Amino acid sequence: MNLAHSEIVQLPARLGFSDLAAARGSGVITVLQVVVYHGRRPLRHSLARVVETQLGGVELLVAYEGIDLAPDKPELPLRSR
Repeated sequence: MNLAHSEIVQLPARLGFSDLAAARGSGVITVLQVVVYHGRRPLRHSLARVVETQLGGVELLVAYEGIDLAPDKPELPLRSR
């Protein structure tokens, strides 16, 4: 395993996200996670996670390394149709 792969795997924890197994708790239908890792570029690494629940709720969580985006969650819940 090279260093870049190890850093990519550790990025969600560094950004404060639980692991995917924990995100897929009771009542969760789908968890989709996208990690954007810029190897040698001066851009910030980021992560987006979408969680769909059985009650029809969809939650979008986004984090950028080195940037505090408070609040973490949007004020209005996002819904799929």
